[in-house]
Amino acid sequence: LLINKTLTTLHLPDNKISPLGSKCIADALLINTTLTTLHLPRNKITSGGVKYIADALLTNGTLTTLYLNDNIMESTGAEYLAGALLLNTTLTTLVLHNNNIYPEGAKYIAHALLANRTLTSLHLGNNNIQSKGAKYIAHALLTNGTLTRLHLGNNNIDSTGAKYIANALLTNRTLTALYLHLNKIHSTGAKYIAHALLTNRALTTLNIADKTTYGPLMGLCERLLFRQLTTKLPFHSHSITTLSLITSTSPRNRGRTRMQ
Repeated sequence: LLINKTLTTLHLPDNKISPLGSKCIADALLINTTLTTLHLPRNKITSGGVKYIADALLTNGTLTTLYLNDNIMESTGAEYLAGALLLNTTLTTLVLHNNNIYPEGAKYIAHALLANRTLTSLHLGNNNIQSKGAKYIAHALLTNGTLTRLHLGNNNIDSTGAKYIANALLTNRTLTALYLHLNKIHSTGAKYIAHALLTNRALTTLNIADKTTYGPLMGLCERLLFRQLTTKLPFHSHSITTLSLITSTSPRNRGRTRMQ
């Protein structure tokens, strides 16, 4: 990578590269000007290894997609990456699924989203950020105008966290895809989201897969249909085209309602 001028995508999953290997990759990123996509999942990269990569992102002007999912960066690693996001102007997709960043890590990432104007897709699933972390992310969504896809599935977010997200959806006009599946928002949280979607016109995809949320969101579908008939508005003005309502253990097509 130090001398290569043609490679644009590099996949290095399951290689146990550890912090030392991360440093080697980061050193290459300081010089390389062609690599745009880097996959480093399941490599036992700790916060120390993430720091090397984060430091490289401060100067690298080419990388647009970075997968660091299924590592062990924890909240400290999230802090390092958040610092890089404050200055980096090329990264558009960041995947941090399953890194145990917890609410504290979500706080660092959310702070970066207040200033970052490049990132469009953020994956934070399975990080146990809980409702406290969801509150930080929701606050960032009030002002962030670039993020379009947000993955927060399987994070122990309850109905209170869903309320934070719902309040953000009342003002956010950029987010088009939101994934909240496998949380604990239940019917109460689903009602908060449903209420927000009556106002929000940007979101087109919502994954809220949980058997306890099926009723409230089916009610939402009925209300949107009713508004279409009574106000004679074009149906696309209601924006939602895909609702995933049921857990993945249900039959493949049973839990998805498409509205076009």
